[in-house]
Amino acid sequence: MSLKQIEISLVDCCIAIRNVNPTLANSLEYYNIANIKSVVPIFVPGFGVRQADNNRLHPYPFDDKIEIEINFIAESQAPPINFDIQAISNQVGWTADQAGLDQALSDICGWICTCCGPAAALLAAQGTKTTPEVLSAPPLDPSANFAARDFRNFTFQVDVALAGAANVVVRAEGTLKDAPATDADWDNLDINNNDLTITADGVKLLSVANRKFEFVRLLFVSAAGGAPTVGVTILGGN
Repeated sequence: MSLKQIEISLVDCCIAIRNVNPTLANSLEYYNIANIKSVVPIFVPGFGVRQADNNRLHPYPFDDKIEIEINFIAESQAPPINFDIQAISNQVGWTADQAGLDQALSDICGWICTCCGPAAALLAAQGTKTTPEVLSAPPLDPSANFAARDFRNFTFQVDVALAGAANVVVRAEGTLKDAPATDADWDNLDINNNDLTITADGVKLLSVANRKFEFVRLLFVSAAGGAPTVGVTILGGN
């Protein structure tokens, strides 16, 4: 049995969703961009593998769950949309990994920005944004703590100017401590405990979904030469 494939695109400020291999004649649906309340990325590594190992009758069709959840304002009476980007057949950049999920989030928020303005896109993307902050004193230069208790999804925007450095290394961190006092109170948010090495100027996005913390922050771990700066903006939402 083939997996269901979906096409998703922006049509006249609506999100258009079409089943490529529909079982019903009416397989095209439209959702008004102006009614979007939030766009939530969800990444659960090994979700399908665990279901298969537990002998689920209908296990998740992919090894990992890499989903976008779109919620709408109550007045629209539109139900939430959930789709795994691995089922999307017409968005080349939505690859089956964290980078693909980041790209999907960025593209959808770009559609919102085009139709409703940047403020609406920011609100839909996560909800609360920190004031941009510049880090320039590695090793282990932390951003300000972002109070995270009220949120379960986070996006870190990292804006890098290498200024002669071969690379910079950053790390998204979280803690459950009410008053973290030292670096030992924090841990890497990457499930494999990997840092992010950046080798070119520009913006990188890191997303963390469905996890709870007291605080999150970005740590400027190190730089290879030069006098680089790392701009940090953190978005948090539900």
